[in-house]
Amino acid sequence: MNYVPLWIKTDYSILTSLIKIDDLIKSLLSLNINTVGICDDNLFGAMEFYTKCKQNNIKPIIGLEINLEYKVLLYAKDYKGYQNLCNIDTLKNEDKLIEEVLFKYLDNLLIVLPYEYSIYKDKFFDYQDDLFIGYSTNEEKNKIDGNKVYVKKTLSLKKEDEKYLKYLYKLNNKDFEESLVTLEDTIDNDDKKTTLFFENKCNLIIDKKDDLLPLYDVHNSYEYLTKLCIVGLKKRLNNLVSNKYVNRLKYELEVINKMGFCNYFLIVWDYVKYAKKNNIMVGPGRGSAASSLVSYSLGITDIDPLKYDLLFERFLNPDRVTMPDIDIDFDASKRDDVIKYVINKYGNDKVCGIITFSNLLAKQVIRDVARLFDVSLYKVDNLLKNFEDKKDLKYQLNNVNVKRIIQNDEELKKVYDISMHLEGLKRHTSSHAAGIIISNKELKDYVPLSLNTDGSYLCGYTMNYIENLGLLKMDFLGIKNLTMIDKITNKVGASFNDIPLDDIKTYKLFSNGLTNGVFQFESTGMKRFLTDLKPENINDLIAAVALFRPGPIDNIPTYVKRKNKKEKVQYIHPDLEPILKDTYGIIIYQEQIMQIASKIAGFTFSLADNLRRAMSKKKENLLLSYKEKFIDGGMQNGYDKSLLEDIYNLILKFANYGFNKAHSVCYAIIGYKIAYLKVHYPKEFMCEELNNSIGLNAKTKVCINESKRLGIEIKKPSINTSSYEYKISDGKIEYSLAMVKGIGTLICRQIEEERKKGSFKSYLDVVLRLNKLGRSIIENLILSGCLDEFGLNKKTMMNNLDEAFNYADLAKDLDESLIIKPEIKEYDEYTNEELTKFELDLYGLYLTNHPTNKYISENSVTTNMINGYFDKNIKMILYFEKKRVIDTKNNDKMMFITASDSFGSIDLVIFPKEYERFFNLKLPSVYEVYGKVEKRLSKIQMVVSNIKKIEL
Repeated sequence: MNYVPLWIKTDYSILTSLIKIDDLIKSLLSLNINTVGICDDNLFGAMEFYTKCKQNNIKPIIGLEINLEYKVLLYAKDYKGYQNLCNIDTLKNEDKLIEEVLFKYLDNLLIVLPYEYSIYKDKFFDYQDDLFIGYSTNEEKNKIDGNKVYVKKTLSLKKEDEKYLKYLYKLNNKDFEESLVTLEDTIDNDDKKTTLFFENKCNLIIDKKDDLLPLYDVHNSYEYLTKLCIVGLKKRLNNLVSNKYVNRLKYELEVINKMGFCNYFLIVWDYVKYAKKNNIMVGPGRGSAASSLVSYSLGITDIDPLKYDLLFERFLNPDRVTMPDIDIDFDASKRDDVIKYVINKYGNDKVCGIITFSNLLAKQVIRDVARLFDVSLYKVDNLLKNFEDKKDLKYQLNNVNVKRIIQNDEELKKVYDISMHLEGLKRHTSSHAAGIIISNKELKDYVPLSLNTDGSYLCGYTMNYIENLGLLKMDFLGIKNLTMIDKITNKVGASFNDIPLDDIKTYKLFSNGLTNGVFQFESTGMKRFLTDLKPENINDLIAAVALFRPGPIDNIPTYVKRKNKKEKVQYIHPDLEPILKDTYGIIIYQEQIMQIASKIAGFTFSLADNLRRAMSKKKENLLLSYKEKFIDGGMQNGYDKSLLEDIYNLILKFANYGFNKAHSVCYAIIGYKIAYLKVHYPKEFMCEELNNSIGLNAKTKVCINESKRLGIEIKKPSINTSSYEYKISDGKIEYSLAMVKGIGTLICRQIEEERKKGSFKSYLDVVLRLNKLGRSIIENLILSGCLDEFGLNKKTMMNNLDEAFNYADLAKDLDESLIIKPEIKEYDEYTNEELTKFELDLYGLYLTNHPTNKYISENSVTTNMINGYFDKNIKMILYFEKKRVIDTKNNDKMMFITASDSFGSIDLVIFPKEYERFFNLKLPSVYEVYGKVEKRLSKIQMVVSNIKKIEL
């Protein structure tokens, strides 16, 4: 006789259970248990549990554990009961669940009062038929009259794992003291019968609802959408609308209407229109949505799909009904304004974000458990530095060092064992970065809702289960690049949409690989590709985005050779030339696969999209059936069977690598336009790049070097003019005050607030008004040069600081006019070496006092002009910062040195032949370097022939 466990808590009850749903399903199958109930303290795991049970022919029972002054377990008898559970869980998460409210939602629920709370059974008098007293011992069972059911909390699947629960609870700052049961425990037949009687009353089916899609408030959504599209397309094409566009628009509108998505397009159009009217920058598009002429006509996207041969069926396939997916990029700083608009328009109860869960991953769980045992941080760091990223703890044991460290340390061995049993459990919740659900009905009747930190709602299910319920997810993405673009274009009075796509200077920047800060084009590998490719038009950049990914990257050498006419472009058949001409005979885009199937085999684009999907997912039986259709269709079109097999195999080879061209077009255009801004407005561009790097020291250093390479001078911050953000002042970029060591955001804001009362008049005025921030802050302001404008050198201000603080202390209690200002005693300034050291310490880089400055003359070759000396022998004055020695294949040694001057940095290469002469270089130090300028991986470097120490 089968037993039905009813009180299984999963790891969705955060840090209180060892049971993951996948593991639960495996255990149930191995124990031949075909009905099971979970009863977490929330409903967040309900859809994962329900879906995976159904997939494995297990009957799911969904419960919810409620804690008032007593504990009660509630189970859904049917869908209405499930809806009541969603309402109850939402009220609980809102902290609004009190007893009288609970009783309004008990219909269609089975109620279980654990035996210790059975004294409260009279409260449920109106629900006697559905009320059960839960017991877990014979003694309890024998004392119960009426409905009874065996329930005992299950928090682990195996008996031997129970000992790990106490550590899990400690992570949650709780103590574990409970008597439990596992799935492996045996219970007698009478107890089993009670669970079977109970489960027979639970018959929950959660179907996909077809009436939850949001509605736009118009009488006839199709007519209204059509009217908007006609007006919009005429505007886009300056009233020159050819038949090609008319037919495409008509076709798309018919498909959208037939699939029931007119309201969807109107809703997206509405909030995009709101954003644009309110000066919130919207991206040109992303993903397959840019394949739609309707999207383009409505202003949802700015990509003309016909111009770029984008296929509507790649976005919406009338033969395969799935939810449309239009993701919109917004200026990150204003994204929330658009979401607020949507909430106000459709109702707070019909719009919500989506929950996400973070898990106890390998490194995190080791740190968390080690903390419980006060294991030294040094020991933990020593272990974790040997870990491979994104691999679990079991995998890490393959590493000899990890194994050795654990075996030689009993403390760490215990930590590792516990961690392996806790790894992967859910740790806490947060919200999905982009996903928003909009419904035409109150969401709490269909999903449990949780409260976000800002008071808005979150759907308690992750995004994987949204569509299965019939709910629509839309992605509102906050993109920092758009924030940067918006700020630059506003400063220079340019329009992002009006940037021309044929600017020679911009393509030169790509061809030279100078794409730091350019969206999609700034990785080292991409720069190398660009310098080989020498892009000349937007199609080259579109291809570059698609090719530079795992898989397609193997086609780059062939593509480059063909593009640069070093290899002949060949086609299996001349009829493929119009489709593959722009990509030199190589299949790069998914749309090309669809076009080939249409051209050769007569497939509709819908059928061609199904073929593409089957190919990319390697579904063998489908591939065979499509191959037959492809060959039959091709033969009807007059092609030879063996040729058709070759073409089919060709597209099959590329199907897994094919990239969505629409997405590639969108990204390439954004990248190109950002590059255009960098070329034509370098100061504004670098200023915003630096603002995006605040708090990121390594990126800041790269940006400063890039600015210097572009000939942009960086100005030290001033106590009277500088703020949190970098800004342009007197043709220079003024450094962020917050990026001075020890200042940071909070102190910077306090200085800005004080400055609102009036400018700082002098060194003493600064100490008087800011002494509350502490002496170290004042010292950092002095030594970083923030007070240079007051005419005193740094050493003078530092050496008078005691008197200045005494003066400030007296002024707290007395009228300033009654206090004699201290006389400032002047001192000679610090040495240049000392000032340079202060600068490095307070900025983390050499901003103005670079060690090479005093040795460089106007005739010196510096890093900002190095590109002009390619393949030439030159001399440079450089500061050697760090070195790295490697062994060559011949077991010789060679050295790489990172060197810099005040304009930027350069890599130096010392080959084995020269290594013996220079292996004992003292670093850091300034040297005179002789060598040849070469290129490696698109990056300029110098191959060293001689090095001389600078005589100080």
